[in-house]
Amino acid sequence: MKYAIVDKATNVVSYLLDTVPLILDTGMRSAEVNATDIRPETHNAIEVSAGPEGFIGDVYTLTDGKWAVINQDVVDVAMGVMLNNLTDKYEVAVQDYLDSEAVAARFDSMDRACYYAMRPTSRWYTEALTFADWRDAVWAYCEDFYMAVMAKTQQIPESAEAFIGSLPVRKI
Repeated sequence: MKYAIVDKATNVVSYLLDTVPLILDTGMRSAEVNATDIRPETHNAIEVSAGPEGFIGDVYTLTDGKWAVINQDVVDVAMGVMLNNLTDKYEVAVQDYLDSEAVAARFDSMDRACYYAMRPTSRWYTEALTFADWRDAVWAYCEDFYMAVMAKTQQIPESAEAFIGSLPVRKI
């Protein structure tokens, strides 16, 4: 259960809390936030089952249990920043995964495996070629996934590990 702190006059939600707030004449107190501008005459604490994904204060209204965005530009910018931060984290995790798989096959790194894939006379050429093809498929998948998240047709995975589990498998 969550608690939405809602302005009585505008229905704008200032906070979405995980703990029960106490709204006093001197302001709101909770385990998460202390705000002197939140008072009983101006705000209500409404129990809700959940809020919008990526909740941002003062950007949503809550009327009769229905959430609405009042400033989509702010939501888009915030989601873009969050997505960029996640993208950086996931890119590092994907590259680490690719490198670890190449190392497990006794290459120094994925880059080194791809180097051998460019040398048809190398004794490691055939195996290296599977790594180079796989790397290309993985990064193409990542790009497509990112575009789907931006288009809001794909959910962001819970963790980098979950995302890695969805990557294409190397064809041996």
